[in-house]
Amino acid sequence: MPNPIYITSSSTGVSTVYVDRTQSPFNLTVGVALTSSTAGTATFAVQYTLDDPNYLATIGSTRAPIWFNDAVVLGSTGVTNSYTFPIAGLRNTITAISSTNVIFTILQGGTV
Repeated sequence: MPNPIYITSSSTGVSTVYVDRTQSPFNLTVGVALTSSTAGTATFAVQYTLDDPNYLATIGSTRAPIWFNDAVVLGSTGVTNSYTFPIAGLRNTITAISSTNVIFTILQGGTV
């Protein structure tokens, strides 16, 4: 996984990133910011999953990953959160956007 990951969006939709869940110790920070804090608005929510879709396919499962709401990273202003427990992926859902871009940033750290 390239590190950090930046995904810039100017329209509604979903951006999904799968991370290295096997990293030990596991450390990951996610942030969502707007490029225009005065004129633009956006509504977004970040979710995380414990499911690796490649592993699900390996075991013959046909179900989709289960997503959990991040109660911290949601709303309409810039915000960050950190995960110190292993997760397999993150997704940012933008439900409304006007006159701005939304930047979804993921930084995964580990031992050096």
